[in-house]
Amino acid sequence: AHKRANPIRRRGVEGSTVVIGSLVWLIIGAAVVVWLVATSIPACSRRLPSALSVINFFLHSWLGRLLLLGAWAEVGWHLFCQRP
Repeated sequence: AHKRANPIRRRGVEGSTVVIGSLVWLIIGAAVVVWLVATSIPACSRRLPSALSVINFFLHSWLGRLLLLGAWAEVGWHLFCQRP
């Protein structure tokens, strides 16, 4: 009987990159949730801008619109042009 050689699984750069990327997105998501909860508390809402006011400011400035267009192009590139 011929034994199949099991490939050795090494934890390389790719595996650690995925873990670090997931950790960064987890931290960003947690920060957004904390910000949304903090702005819903009346005592903190006077000091922190709400999510709607930040989005409103972002969409009414030319820089915000330009960044949004760039993000849309980047996402479209990765979704539709990078995949075979």
